[in-house]
Amino acid sequence: MSFYGVIESYKNIDIDRYMNNVTDEDVIKSLSKENLDEYDLLNLLSKKASNYLEEMAQKANKITNQYFGKTICLYTPMYIANYCINKCVYCGYNLESKIKRKSLIWKK
Repeated sequence: MSFYGVIESYKNIDIDRYMNNVTDEDVIKSLSKENLDEYDLLNLLSKKASNYLEEMAQKANKITNQYFGKTICLYTPMYIANYCINKCVYCGYNLESKIKRKSLIWKK
């Protein structure tokens, strides 16, 4: 299914009504699932979920460590240089973009 098709499939969902009917059991069930779907996201964004912030934080920490490990990514502040070595295709600071580059760091 295309991205547009996915978006279209959600247009008939009454999100306000759904969110107002979320129960504690819905939130607990969503927190216990390994793979979350769009309804789990709504459950965890509902007012009922505010009672489970610690559990959500622990789950988020577990998933973050699972996918990224215990790393910290630092990005160069743009006032030091107007380029980045990561070469992300979508980014204007991509080192391979054909624009004039400047850096305030002295090079020998």
